[in-house]
Amino acid sequence: MTTPTGSISFENLRSEFGGPQANNSLNNYYSNGPRLGAPLANVPSSGAINMGELKNIDKRDGNGNQVNIASGVPNSTHVIFTTSGDCYSNSTSTPALTLSGSRTGATTLVISHGVYGKSGSGGNGQPVTFSDNGNAGPTGSAGNGSSGGTAISLGSPVHVDNNSTVYGGSGGGGGGSAFGANITGNISNGITCTSSTTKGITTNTNGGTAFTIGTGGSGGGGGNQANNNADGAGGSAGGGGHTTNFASGNQSVTTTGTQCSANSSYFSGRIVKLVSNQGNFSNTVGVSGGSNGGSGSSANATSGNIGFPGVNANGVNVSSLPVSSNGDGSSGGGAGNSFSGFNTYNQTVHGIGSTSGITGGNFS
Repeated sequence: MTTPTGSISFENLRSEFGGPQANNSLNNYYSNGPRLGAPLANVPSSGAINMGELKNIDKRDGNGNQVNIASGVPNSTHVIFTTSGDCYSNSTSTPALTLSGSRTGATTLVISHGVYGKSGSGGNGQPVTFSDNGNAGPTGSAGNGSSGGTAISLGSPVHVDNNSTVYGGSGGGGGGSAFGANITGNISNGITCTSSTTKGITTNTNGGTAFTIGTGGSGGGGGNQANNNADGAGGSAGGGGHTTNFASGNQSVTTTGTQCSANSSYFSGRIVKLVSNQGNFSNTVGVSGGSNGGSGSSANATSGNIGFPGVNANGVNVSSLPVSSNGDGSSGGGAGNSFSGFNTYNQTVHGIGSTSGITGGNFS
């Protein structure tokens, strides 16, 4: 409800602010007094007070997704708004709590619960391209994490009393970098494949395998926003593909080779492809998003030798190969605003200054 703009009575005051049924006094309704519960610019804090100064006041509360402090009330109405639960947003483009512009009525915001901007999503991982019996290598780009949204946007003069936490949306993490290695030469497995004796001289030929290896980066995680039940989602994995390790999920024999006569379990000239479009190694995973209004982490490009879980194929073990071409780094998403407009619109009321309280993220 709102106190009347015309004739006003103690019953109107009791309905809006509470108060005793008998022996009620206007002293109960001072600014920051027991009934208003907070400073309000248009109401005296002591001394003379009259019923007219208590007209057109809306004492309200709210919580949840994308809350507008003065929703549904005229711009000239005086408002005391108190959070009754956490406020959040399910979109980085819309603040969790908004005070619109052009208000002429006095406004007070009491924050008693957490207010959280929407976290940014993680960047996509970089894909990897490959060909059978050829080279694997990065393609495209690793995606950057997206920035978080605003927790509180202020567009009109307001007295702020923050007794809780206000976190801008945390930035999402950058997507992981792809790597690929040139197809190796034949790697001997040290196991006799064929054996021939000529003029008393025995010649043994070992089996061997060449490898094509590469992996794409995985998506970075979304920002971790405490108590935000509309938290940022993790980035998707680059290119889809396998999530299992090379050894069990995505190796295929592209050239069978010649079966060894000395040991039929092994082959000579075998070529094995081990390529996944989703990273699952420390070199290629996407990085985490920020927390409590922080920025997301950035992912480095792959370079140098890349280690991976040991792969056994045809009696050959490989667990590290040099990168044939560098992958792509990515950036984490920026932190969102805890407050936007606080420095411009916060007011001191009856000698009581606004308080921003505990914040995380950018602040203006």
